[in-house]
Amino acid sequence: MRYPLVIYMPSLGESSDAEADIHNAWAKSGYAVLSLQPLEDDANMWSSKAVRRGDFTFIRHERYSSEVISKRLNVLLNTIEHLKQRIGSDDPVFQHIDLSGIAIIV
Repeated sequence: MRYPLVIYMPSLGESSDAEADIHNAWAKSGYAVLSLQPLEDDANMWSSKAVRRGDFTFIRHERYSSEVISKRLNVLLNTIEHLKQRIGSDDPVFQHIDLSGIAIIV
């Protein structure tokens, strides 16, 4: 049996293990689930100086700039490429993942 892939990308300030209940619900519904917080700065955003100053406009411009979005997308694309390689290997953990349709939840 092959399982479609759901990639969950946590919100700013959340680690990749956030929302475990959502991950479990997708897995129980027959999906392979990968949780990916592409940038460490995104996970640690709530401890930044800008947050302590209450400068959320700065955060919005910084974390959603075209450069940062590009970095996130590159991590995502590299992760999917790595998954393709692992699926093509003899690793039994990855043999049942179906990449023909990927849901990305942000």
